[in-house]
Amino acid sequence: MFSNFGYYKEYYLNGKYIGSIKTDKDRDVIGYNGRLNENIETIIILDNKKKLKSNTTYQTILYPLCGKIV
Repeated sequence: MFSNFGYYKEYYLNGKYIGSIKTDKDRDVIGYNGRLNENIETIIILDNKKKLKSNTTYQTILYPLCGKIV
């Protein structure tokens, strides 16, 4: 059995990569095929210290972090 350490969510605006954050799984389809357009209602600070503006729609992709064999 394999367990993931977690997931990270990448944020894109107009097709350009903005940054990512570590998060929990929030969707069934992971990777490029699981892209979602999300409207951010609060300010989010990314791992690279950039701030995402509120009331803006960003495209997000969820990827798994490395894991371990249990």
